[in-house]
Amino acid sequence: MTSRVDNERGIALLLVVFIVSLATVIVFDLGVSSRLDQRISRSFTESVQAEFILKSELNLARILLEAPKLDGIQEDWLNEPWALIGSAPALPISGFAGNPRLMIVDVAGKIDLNAVAPPAGTVAPPTGSASNPGEQLALFWKNAMRELLTKAGFVREQYEADLYRTPGNIAYDPADQVAVLQDWIDEDKRSYSSASFDGDGFESQAPDGMFLNRRLKSLGEMLLVPGFTPERAARIGRFVTVSTLPSTAQRQINVNTAPIEVLLAIGFPEQQAIEIIQQRANLPITQAILNTLVEGDPQLRQVTRVTSTEFQVLAQVAMPTVTRWLEARVGVSGRATRRSRIMWKKFY
Repeated sequence: MTSRVDNERGIALLLVVFIVSLATVIVFDLGVSSRLDQRISRSFTESVQAEFILKSELNLARILLEAPKLDGIQEDWLNEPWALIGSAPALPISGFAGNPRLMIVDVAGKIDLNAVAPPAGTVAPPTGSASNPGEQLALFWKNAMRELLTKAGFVREQYEADLYRTPGNIAYDPADQVAVLQDWIDEDKRSYSSASFDGDGFESQAPDGMFLNRRLKSLGEMLLVPGFTPERAARIGRFVTVSTLPSTAQRQINVNTAPIEVLLAIGFPEQQAIEIIQQRANLPITQAILNTLVEGDPQLRQVTRVTSTEFQVLAQVAMPTVTRWLEARVGVSGRATRRSRIMWKKFY
């Protein structure tokens, strides 16, 4: 009889322990689920807030780009509000628990990667020389890109296949890298080679699908081009862009916003480039001054300007649980009365 009672008490004790343990697990799970739901809810709320803040930053960028210029100034230069906003540590928003940042960059201050290839439909002459205007202009940008890559320290490098540094596992010297970039952009399947340029491509020997044969649509696509590793892309990222202009449009560099590396790459002598940087620190280079600087150099005169029409807007919002980014292109027209339009935008 005693043994039976002891067994029942033991079973009852086990049941109590099981129920208490189960209740503890349920309470703990409810607590974890509650905290997780709170974090998800907060993250969603902050994500929505961040998107609205980014849209507001884009509107602020348009206001800055449309701001009237100082009397007597018609040029776009780096002492204007749109250029100075990037130096602000954060945009002050009362009561907002986040850190919004904004930067506006002049696209005309950079070299367009797509410019190294002639406009779509241009037929290269049988000799491979640059004998038509489209080929001649593309040759100018090839030489400019080669100069930029040379200054950035590009040399030929071989990588192990398991490192996955770049398609084909080879990084090229400046001239060949420009030729490979042309192979990526042009419409044919032939390896680029020209009597006018000392770089050679390799598309005809490459595996199928390595070259897309189209213009780059974003700067990030540079990493898909054989030879451009992330490290190499970082070296030149400040000096290059991918323009939204059609392939037949004239690319020009704004001497009032271009870094000295770009000025040197397009052909300004070093001392002259330094003087441009020094002079525009106080007042912009006017068209009359630019005409004097490029006198005697028709090619340099053709690819330089003192105003801009396309700007890149980069915005960021860092919040306790969410960080969001915005990239946009804004076109600006008019001098006395400036008007802006959003050409495209992307949220990240």
